[in-house]
Amino acid sequence: DTITGLPNRQALLQGLEPLVSRSRRYHNPLSVIRLRIDNLHDIDTEFGLGNGDIALTAVAQMLKDQMRWADLIGRFDRDEFLLVLPETNYDAATQLLEKLRHRLAELRPGSRTGLPITLVAQFGAAGWMLGDDRAKLLRRAREMLEQEYR
Repeated sequence: DTITGLPNRQALLQGLEPLVSRSRRYHNPLSVIRLRIDNLHDIDTEFGLGNGDIALTAVAQMLKDQMRWADLIGRFDRDEFLLVLPETNYDAATQLLEKLRHRLAELRPGSRTGLPITLVAQFGAAGWMLGDDRAKLLRRAREMLEQEYR
């Protein structure tokens, strides 16, 4: 991804596929977390164009600082990040999700005007289950993210 320096959607999907296959074969735990920045458009509107990119870069750096070397993190969509957590069960993923939620709430990147940017985000996690393929795992995480939004 040119803004965050993280892997993009295609790289994430390519990296996730062998991990799902490995879980299917060896029944290893695998979880994903989807993190969506809900106010990205508002940031650009309030602070000016380009400040959303500052926010995305700050979130990317925070995620890199919090993740293990084996984890795969990247920008999955314009306003969404995906965290792929090998050897991590659902309970551990939800604990990490809560930690990231607190870190994000404390994160106040500076806008180009010097004013702090407040980020609003939603999270969804899913753990690999028997019979899951990549699409099912990602869909469950998206459903959890959307359920949190309601």
